[in-house]
Amino acid sequence: IGAAFACGYLSHLAADACTRSGIPLWWAGQSRPSLHLLPRPLRVRTGSAGESLFNLCWPPCLTLLVIIAGR
Repeated sequence: IGAAFACGYLSHLAADACTRSGIPLWWAGQSRPSLHLLPRPLRVRTGSAGESLFNLCWPPCLTLLVIIAGR
């Protein structure tokens, strides 16, 4: 159960890091730093059509990756 919660939490952080706002961080001397996994043009706006498309694409891609890795 703990592993499932950890996977869920980490995947949520990864998804947040793909948005325009990213994951807010606090570093001394910076006003609003954030962590991003994608370059600026590829970041997804929350609630947009891009987010809907992303949500349709990642489950089959992840499933395919798990199948390939299991071989």
